[in-house]
Order: sequence, then structure tokens, then C-alpha cells
Amino acid sequence: MNIQANPSHQVKRNTRFEDIANSLKPKLYTGTKAPKSIIGISRNPEKIHGWETEVLKSASELPNEVLGKGDSLILDFADHQVGYLTLNVVPIGSPPDAPLHMRLTLGETPVEIAEPFSNYDGWISSSWLQEEVVDNRNIVEDDESWWSFIDWQPDLNKQAPSQTILIYTLRRAIQLAEELGKNEE
Repeated sequence: MNIQANPSHQVKRNTRFEDIANSLKPKLYTGTKAPKSIIGISRNPEKIHGWETEVLKSASELPNEVLGKGDSLILDFADHQVGYLTLNVVPIGSPPDAPLHMRLTLGETPVEIAEPFSNYDGWISSSWLQEEVVDNRNIVEDDESWWSFIDWQPDLNKQAPSQTILIYTLRRAIQLAEELGKNEE
């Protein structure tokens, strides 16, 4: 499929315009931003879009939060942020028997967090809605925060059994390729 293409079209560059545009580029600020509060959202017809927030506790208490199936919390950064989100999730209690599965919803206003996106009927594409489902099935890194289903002793090195599984898997893949006559690929 070849749409929105015109091979005979030539772009005429206006270097003066390019120079002006380059001189007006804003400075890109980078850094780490931490949430300020853990908040709640409740209906209030007096507020914009019918929702208001309430600070429940300081985000400094976040490391003490324990969440299980069906639990949720809302973090307020108290500012508009652009970038990426980094989380550290640590299993607690008995060894986990299933992968982590969580839904992240990002929003600029309370209504974007409070209203389910399944009800969205706006004029922009729903693909712009800031929601992501995350699981840890494909995460493999040697870190004290990851979930190991091999051994559950906190002071044992998880790298060795992980490498053993990787080597075993690669050997089985080679064996399968040889059986299929595709060992050169």
C-alpha cells in the first residue's frame, strides 16, 4: 500500500526558516520527578468534570504500601509530567505463584483517573488514552526486586538458576532446529 506518497514531489528547503525555528527551540529540562501525595478521588458536582481529589497521605509513605489483587492507589505528582515511569515492585509474604499483572492509568485531571476508559466516547481516538496493562512475564534481570520461581531464599543468587534455564532452553532450541533440518538458520 502506497498512500500519502508523491515520488515526483521535491521539498524546497528554506534555510532562513530553519535557522529561525532552531533559534526558537525551547530548552529541554530533564530530571527525576517523584510523586508528592497518595490521593483519593470522589464525585463532587461542584467541581470541574464532577470529580475532586483529597490528599490521603504523603508519597513518602509509598514504600510502606502493600497492594494485593484488586487494590489500587493514585499518585499525584502535583504537576504535569512528560517522560517515562519507573517502578520498583517487590513481592511480599509467601513466594508469588503467578506473574505480576497491573493496570496503569495516567491522567492530568481527576476525571481521567476516575472514569473508566471503556466508557470513553470523545472526539479524539481512544488510542490517546493513557492506560497501560503491565505484567512481568518477560522481565529477566538480576535484581533483588524480581520474582524468582526457582528458589525463594532471599540471600541466594538468582542469576545461577536463571542462567541454567537459559542454557537448557538454548540447547533444546538447537536440538529442535537440528531435528527440523534448520540448524543453519
